[in-house]
Amino acid sequence: MSMEAEVTTTGIKVELPKSYEDIKDLIRIDRLPHIWCPGCGLGILLKLLARAIKNSGIPIEKHVIVTGIGCTGRLGGYLKLDAYHVTHGRAIPFAVGLKMANPELEVTVVGGDGDILAIGGNHFIHAARRNDDINVIIVNNFIYGMTGGQYSPTTPKGAKTTTSPYGHYENPFNVPLLAYAAGGPHTWPGGQFFTKMSFTNPS
Repeated sequence: MSMEAEVTTTGIKVELPKSYEDIKDLIRIDRLPHIWCPGCGLGILLKLLARAIKNSGIPIEKHVIVTGIGCTGRLGGYLKLDAYHVTHGRAIPFAVGLKMANPELEVTVVGGDGDILAIGGNHFIHAARRNDDINVIIVNNFIYGMTGGQYSPTTPKGAKTTTSPYGHYENPFNVPLLAYAAGGPHTWPGGQFFTKMSFTNPS
């Protein structure tokens, strides 16, 4: 049994499944269907992130989402929260600035491996080193997914991509170890198969 349908800005009638009942007030139904490719894990992440925010015990108005460039950049637009879509590789410093300006905010960055670990790599390392009080979710596609499948900092050695047609010859980042080595006290490797997310207070 599904919930009441809403006509979206695209003119398509959308019904959220009953399993979305607990988060329907956080989802911008008028912006559905989403733009992500069939089979992409970002729709799953959107649902899990909304559920984690709802169950965090932190007031909804205190949550802020920051996204950079790439497929994940659209995620904040599907949530009824303050969301900022910023320049390539700069989601983390923008989020740190928000948190410094208003420490009461629960700031979450969502970005791809190219955005966070390539052009934004220095910001990632130093945010971990400083133990900045923000959440960073890296969607590891192992390539630049939106721009044609070029190799990224996490592309496995030997993988064929549009920019490594004979096989990628560099070793990839081990992201949890990179974060840990930089001083990040809380790292959690995950995947689409995880069905729950949570915000925890490290103190």
